[in-house]
Amino acid sequence: MSARLVHASVGATDLDAVTATLAELLDGPVIHNSLIDTYHALVVPYPPRRWAYGELAPMLGTGHFLSIPAADLTGPTGLHWAVRPHAVGSLCSVPAVAVLVALGLQRLARSPR
Repeated sequence: MSARLVHASVGATDLDAVTATLAELLDGPVIHNSLIDTYHALVVPYPPRRWAYGELAPMLGTGHFLSIPAADLTGPTGLHWAVRPHAVGSLCSVPAVAVLVALGLQRLARSPR
């Protein structure tokens, strides 16, 4: 997800505020790549063709790769954990990520560019 979309959804650009909100809303691990300004919520396996937001928040599937930062990399620069996993196997729920994306899209549609 683009940082612009995530920031619109959480209503903040301050990284501490964004991180805290993502931790609360998604309750799972999120990677932030500050070099290309994207966020990646790690979710349970889900068919990308069923994901409604493929254009603006692509769902990676079979054949895609995502670099994972070392456990102690928590930013604020480069590839790092915005929200670290709280337990082995913990993931964000797809519905929670969908709500985050939908809210961001609504807020971006209402705001002047």
